Amino acid sequence: SRRKSRIEIISYFNLAKKFADLALKVSPQNAECNYIMAVAMGRIAEIAPVTERVSAAREIKKYAEIALEFNPGHALANHLLGKWHYRAANLSWPEQIAADFFFGGLGEATNDLSVNYFKKAISLDPNDVLFYLDLAIEYEEIDENEKAIETLKKAINLKPKAVDDPMYLSQCRELLKEL
Repeated sequence: SRRKSRIEIISYFNLAKKFADLALKVSPQNAECNYIMAVAMGRIAEIAPVTERVSAAREIKKYAEIALEFNPGHALANHLLGKWHYRAANLSWPEQIAADFFFGGLGEATNDLSVNYFKKAISLDPNDVLFYLDLAIEYEEIDENEKAIETLKKAINLKPKAVDDPMYLSQCRELLKEL
């Protein structure tokens, strides 16, 4: 079962970060190692309190950008930066206050950059359902509903290739109904 207790999840994510740390010690200029660290930090941030989440956001961006320095064609790192910009550009007010007060902000984060990174990820891997779903969600956020609909229509014609794709395809169909 993929459902775990909060303690198991935290332990799992911390272990992932530990392995990413080890991988980076061995190969700091490896795009995949840097991407995995960004993902591990992202998973930890998802379940962390606001101040820790904001602190982790800076690290997530740093490692994803390093991954792209070493491999600009890394589809997953492009997607991750698209997601980062989406979340950072649309922080809740408590998160924005924490980011500004405790960390001096997160740096440039825009919905336009989010769209660009998502589009780049799709151009690199046009069969990844999640890339389309996240782009459509971003389009909806910026009131580009026609583009969201067009993106979702492309997504629902894809064949599932990953274990979570049926769930993402279902989310695509639901969002399409809402738009």
